[in-house]
Amino acid sequence: MKMVCNRYGLLVVLVLMSLVTVSCGSSGSDGGSSSSSSSSGSGTGWHNQGRDCLYCHNTDLTADKHLLIGGTVFKTVTVSDVDNTANACNTTVYVQFVDSAFKVVYDSSNYTDTTSSGNNGTGNVFILSRQLLTLTGQYYMRLVTSDNVTIAHSRNLHSFTSAYSSSNPSDLLNRYSCNACHTAAPQGGADGYLYPNIDSSKCN
Repeated sequence: MKMVCNRYGLLVVLVLMSLVTVSCGSSGSDGGSSSSSSSSGSGTGWHNQGRDCLYCHNTDLTADKHLLIGGTVFKTVTVSDVDNTANACNTTVYVQFVDSAFKVVYDSSNYTDTTSSGNNGTGNVFILSRQLLTLTGQYYMRLVTSDNVTIAHSRNLHSFTSAYSSSNPSDLLNRYSCNACHTAAPQGGADGYLYPNIDSSKCN
């Protein structure tokens, strides 16, 4: 492809490069929880919610953006447009890892980065790798709001044995990327997209 670059052409290239970077998630919250604001202010954002968060964050982005676990919480299990941030749960949500005795072992609220500037995402739950390096074991997943209201709880234990692999993101022994199984065509016993299966009143 031949490219002719004058000052206007260079501006177009720079704008396109910034859009590619943003589409991989740099506009989304990278502090361990979701934020209530839209990434664009109009309801449609570039954050690519509903996709395999870890693939982009752990492959294309710098180490400070790498995730140990990540996923998107939507208002309902059936989402017609995952690219519209108005369909994502519009409140701060944390993910808890609960053992078979129903004791919380890990809570993403304990692994947040309060200095992070990337707090424009909607409906995202995750833990940055630099905040928690490893996570192994079997856990139920619980989603809670910042005022400690449980909005969702998994019925099945989720297994974590080794690091995320982009070659097999839906590995049922390593469920680090929630969106890999929680899709319109779910895998591994998931109902579909992550959604508040207990209390949806907090997600509006």
